[in-house]
Amino acid sequence: MTSQTVSPVELRQWRPVDALFVLMFWLAASTVGVIVAGPKAVEDLTVFDWFGIVAPAQALGVVIGVAVLAPRRAPWREALAVQIAPGDSFGLIEGAGLQIILGSVMLVLVEAYDLTLPTQEVVDQAGRATGAEGVAVFVALVVLAPLSEELLFRGVLLRSLLFRYGKWPAIVGSAGLFALIHLLEGAEILHTLPVLFVLGLVLGHSAVRTGRLGRAVTIHAGFNLITTAAVLAL
Repeated sequence: MTSQTVSPVELRQWRPVDALFVLMFWLAASTVGVIVAGPKAVEDLTVFDWFGIVAPAQALGVVIGVAVLAPRRAPWREALAVQIAPGDSFGLIEGAGLQIILGSVMLVLVEAYDLTLPTQEVVDQAGRATGAEGVAVFVALVVLAPLSEELLFRGVLLRSLLFRYGKWPAIVGSAGLFALIHLLEGAEILHTLPVLFVLGLVLGHSAVRTGRLGRAVTIHAGFNLITTAAVLAL
């Protein structure tokens, strides 16, 4: 850890169960978002319903959950190190490069072992997005998801694990849970779990190395940017 890293005195106030608490806010906000989207079955939600309503609600749920806990644990910035520096913009390039490399490896494995690429209905719908729907998809995946997920996994979870178990157990543990939580989006993404795990390792290492979330947020955004651009170009 660098000298910028949150001190153990502050970290000891955060517990792994706090991440579960914030996750409950995320799930509750998802439910509220679905209700706001209208009286439809989940499978009938439109692209804008998912990315223009549900996704922003999820991000807001994470922020609210963290905001509720932060005063009881430590001041917001000292506890989560949410500062973003100008140099963090290079994280966009790092994330994009990582996505290209990992995506290429996955394609090679799919071809070599005759696997089926994972698909999701909501992603298929996003590929047909135009106008306001396209903007909603972009904002949700490139802005809101990186911010909210980094607050949860490299903010609350990683830092609580870091104090109790040390650097690498914290990085590996937070990366594993980060990958597994995406199964809530559907078992169809099972093939992508190794990719998400590696992404989680990179993001966790970045958060520990810099002592801030800014670089992890931009790496995550760059990673998602490539996926989003590919989906919208379909």
